Parts: sequence; structure tokens; C-alpha cells
Amino acid sequence: MALDQLITGRYQQGRLLGSGGMGAVYLAEDVRLRREVAIKICSTRGLPPNEAQAAADLFQSEALTLARLRHPGLTAVWDYFNEGEDWYLVMEYVPGITLRDLLVQQGGRLAQQKVSSYAGQLCDVLNYLHTRTPPVVFRDLKPSNIMVMPDDTLKLIDFGIARLFSPGKHADTAQFGTPGYAPPEQYGGQTEPRSDVYSLGVVVHQMLTGYAPAGSAFLVPAASAIDATIAPAVEDVLGKATAPELADRFPSVADFCVALRLALQPAASTGIAPQPQPAIARTVPVIPPAGDTASRPLWTPTPRGLPTRPEQSSWGRSLLIMVLLVLLFGSVGGGAWLLRGHIADVLASARPVASHPVQPSVALDGTLVYVAPGKHGDDVWLRQGSDKPRVLTEVKPGTQAALPALSPDKNRIAYTLDTGPHTQLWLIDINTYQQRQLLADKVDARAASWSPDGRRLAVEVASVGNRDGDHDIVLLDPDSGQTTDLVTTPNWEGGPAWSPDSKQIAYNAIYRTCLAIFLVDVQHQTPARRLTEPPATPCVGPTVNDGDSWPSWSPDGTQLAWGHKQGGPTRLAILNVADGLIKSFRTSGDANGIGEKSTSHPRWSPKGTALIFDEGSKENGDLVLSQLDLQTNEITTLSDSKGAHFADWRP
Repeated sequence: MALDQLITGRYQQGRLLGSGGMGAVYLAEDVRLRREVAIKICSTRGLPPNEAQAAADLFQSEALTLARLRHPGLTAVWDYFNEGEDWYLVMEYVPGITLRDLLVQQGGRLAQQKVSSYAGQLCDVLNYLHTRTPPVVFRDLKPSNIMVMPDDTLKLIDFGIARLFSPGKHADTAQFGTPGYAPPEQYGGQTEPRSDVYSLGVVVHQMLTGYAPAGSAFLVPAASAIDATIAPAVEDVLGKATAPELADRFPSVADFCVALRLALQPAASTGIAPQPQPAIARTVPVIPPAGDTASRPLWTPTPRGLPTRPEQSSWGRSLLIMVLLVLLFGSVGGGAWLLRGHIADVLASARPVASHPVQPSVALDGTLVYVAPGKHGDDVWLRQGSDKPRVLTEVKPGTQAALPALSPDKNRIAYTLDTGPHTQLWLIDINTYQQRQLLADKVDARAASWSPDGRRLAVEVASVGNRDGDHDIVLLDPDSGQTTDLVTTPNWEGGPAWSPDSKQIAYNAIYRTCLAIFLVDVQHQTPARRLTEPPATPCVGPTVNDGDSWPSWSPDGTQLAWGHKQGGPTRLAILNVADGLIKSFRTSGDANGIGEKSTSHPRWSPKGTALIFDEGSKENGDLVLSQLDLQTNEITTLSDSKGAHFADWRP
């Protein structure tokens, strides 16, 4: 291939990055998007027809395998095509050097602390591959297929012989691999996830001892025979991982990684992605009959906090002892109704919070996105079912991600970026990690909510010329950029939530110095109707944000949840649209409310049987995501106090 040629009119080919049995990889520039990419080229020129077809099939298999995988330890695929007998795979360009080259630079081996970090990262990505349906077996894990990036993170860079594991098969269609790293069953037998356990064991062994196994297949010497300082526990773990017989190895890469981490302690941490701590189940305490529903301030989960609502009157922080009776009125679904003037408590008697450890990671139904601490600040994280969470963003120092909203097809996330004086709205593709800013002409843009068909976003914005505190709600087409005004008053409107039938949007707005829930008809854009009555006692202070906020519709549209606050901590409130009954929940503290934590930003589970919400506060160091089972009234903590918050939940 000639350098500097323009491939398919789009990719300017550059220098050779590497080559192997599966093709050559070149650095190139995508002249349309103006970014560097890596292009893998496989040419079938000169091959007999049967071999040419086999090579093309293998190349296509790599492209399709990579395209459906999404993990920070894997290279993203952006394009795939052929021109005659040349096949092209356009991938994310990964700067850095291979682990093989790094080992050469370091004299053949690495410090144990770095080995522990690298092993943790490899464990993470292999565990992700093995837990796909069907499992993906990498089959060629070796130092030359592992890229070390400048920030010391690892990526696997060659999927040329990866295969989907089929338990019913007794042998692979073809035998590939690298002698010394490939296990015995890869030469004539059936490879499976434990085959990658073997290869990972060999790579870890090499990083610790400097022993290069190439040319000595299936003969992995005892680690202590090479380096007497290696602990017996580490040697035992490596010996079990590299056992010639499948049945003698660890049953999974996860088991191997746990054993290796324990054997290497306390020398270093594993480098595995942050995981939720053991879940804690507890029963929701009773709310005293005189209690109100309440939660923490609306805009304070990040260190600087998102913009607070405009300053209201200078009422003092007097003790608020009046009982809140929430009154809702308006017309919903064409029928007029008036909510009952009381709040139904969820339990009949108070008792201390009961807790017990459950599983290290709570199995979730569907896909969860949320915000949690990252490298420089709060980043957006993604958790699919029981998979380990992975970070999707890396914010710049001094900025914070917030309020992620997952699209109905689960391919895109709209999230808020708090830059300090203002907020921005960004859209990220979770397949390619590509991002772009939306509504860049707005002074503030935040708190997006997807329409059920995934074609529009409802967004809270502040336009140029708006006075401080004048936030409106617009409808945005994220593909064309076209916007339509929905709610525009000289007031603060925000936190939009699209109803499942696409006809209505609930949002919070300031009313009589307090936040209240409003409802607007999307199709006819009739005047908004206020659903909640403000407390009899005026709300206090410019940063307390008393009232009702962050509405969220149940999947069937029959219930609306939000956070309610009047002076004390915020509590969860749920409105039954049919009968107008409101339930309130206090998730912590004793019968007198001592030790109660704020709970806010509720979001419904895909089946509508549970709520996930923020509990605690970042200021107190106890901010977590918790789940309320609405059938049992049991609370489960999904993470420890690492600051996870602002979740969104999809099937």
C-alpha cells in the first residue's frame, strides 16, 4: 500500500503502525471528521480462491465482533468496507507502545505494583468479553496485542482470531495462536473462556519474572525458580491459571483475578474499575403522621454545585413545624380531579433500620447510567445488568458531569457539563465514545429528557439576554439542532420529564418562593397546570430549594415520583394519578427523624416496581445510589459513599 493515498475518498493513509499474520495497521487521518484513526488492511491478492475467501471471512468476523463490543479496554470500530481484494477496518487510534516493547524497555519485567495494575485492567476487559452472550474468547492474549497508553491504561488491539464460544462444539474450525501463550486445547481442541485464563496467567508470569515463553509451549516454569522473592501464594495462583488441563484451572477469569489480587496484596491495588461495595438491604422506616416529605438541595451533588435557583425573599431559617398537606389539582387525561388532602405513609409502625450484606454487586434489570467520581471530577458511568461499570467520559479539571439521560435505544447519552459559571449539554455515543455539544448558543443548557421515540430532547435552557434565574424549557432535535420553545416565562422552569405516551411533560418551577410540579401538554402546548400546592409556610433561603422537584414518570404513566423538601431533608413522594393519593418515604433515621438522610432525583425501574434515587449528600461524604422496592418497601444501597448520583434507568 502506498503511503499518503486517499482511501475511499475519506481516509488519508499514513505511516505503518504494525503488522502481523492478520494484516497491517496504518495511521491515517479521517479527512471528513478531521481526526486520527487506525486502519487495518487485509489484502487477499495472490491467494488461491479458497484461502482468499477464508481470509476475507476472518477479517469480516473481526469487524463484526468488535463492532458489537463496548468497553474502554477495547478499541472502538468506526468503519468497515472493502475495495476489490483489499479489506479495511477503521478503528480508534490508540497512542502508546505495546506491552512487549515496554517489557523490552524495562529489561524484561515490571515492578509488582505495575503488574498488579495491568493485571487488574486485563482482568476487567476479559471478564467483560467472557460475560457476553455468547461469550467472546480472545484466543491471542500476548504482550504484542496489548497497548499501553500514555496514561498507563491498557487496550487490546488485535481481535483477528477472537471467536464466539459455542459450548456444543468439540473443536475450533481453525487453529491459531502464539506458541507459549496459547493453551494446549487451542491446538486441535475447543477453546473457551478458560483458554484466556491460561494466556493471562502466562502474561502475568512474564511481567513478574521476565520469562519469555515463546518457543516453549506449555512449559511455564515455577515463578520462584526464576525469582525467589515471588511469594508462594502468587506462584500457586499462576500455576493454577496455567495448568495444562482445563479442569485444573480457575473456572473463570474473575476467579483468577480475585485470587491474584489477594496473593499480591498489600503490594498494590488491582486497577480494576471501581465497583459498588457490598449492598445493604434495609426496611423503610415509618414516617410519623405529622411528618412531611423531604430531600437535599436540588443543585448540590457536585463539589461546586450546579446553578442554584434565583434568590427569593429574605425569610430567616426559622423552625418549620407545620404539617404539609399536599394538594394537587388540574386535569389529567381529560378528567378533572382533586387530590385528597393527606399523605399516606408507607408503613404502619416505626422500627430501627435493619441491614445485612447481600451480594457485592446488585443485579439490575436493564441499563443504568449515573454520575460518579472519575479521574478529574464527576464523570458519566454506564452499568449494564450485572456487568462491571465503565466510565464513558473524562471531564477536564474544574468541570463536572451531571444529569445523564440514556436514549430509548441505549446508544446515546445526553448529559450536563458544569463548567463553573455555566452549564452545557453534551451528547455521547456509547459505542464510539464520540461527543458533541448541543445548544452551544445557550448560556445554560442542562437536565435533558428523551422523548419515548428517542427523536427529541426536552431541555432546560437559559438564553442570551435572560435575566439571572430565567430558565425555560425547549424541545430539541439532537440530529438537526432544531428547537421549539415549550415553556417560556420570566421564571425558573427545569427538570423536565417526558410522559411515556409523549403527550405531556412534567417539570419543576418556582411558585410563591417554592418549587412546585407543573404539567404541560406537548402536542397542543396549552398553558401549564400546577400539580402541587406550595407549603403554607414560605420557603426559605436562596439555596434551600424547598418544595417539589425532579419529577419522574412510571413506565406505564400511572404514577409520578419526585423529591419533596420543607426545611428538613428531602423525601421521596409518589403520586397515583388515578386516585390522587400521595405516598411519602423516609429511607433512614429513627422514628423522630434523627439521622435521616436526604433522598432525591428518583428514577423508575424499567418494570415500574422500584425507584433508584440519590441518598445522602456529597458534602457529608455519604452520597450513594439506593433502590427502593415498592412491593416490599425494602431499600438496597447500590454503592458506597463514592459519590454516585443522578441515575437514569432503561430496560
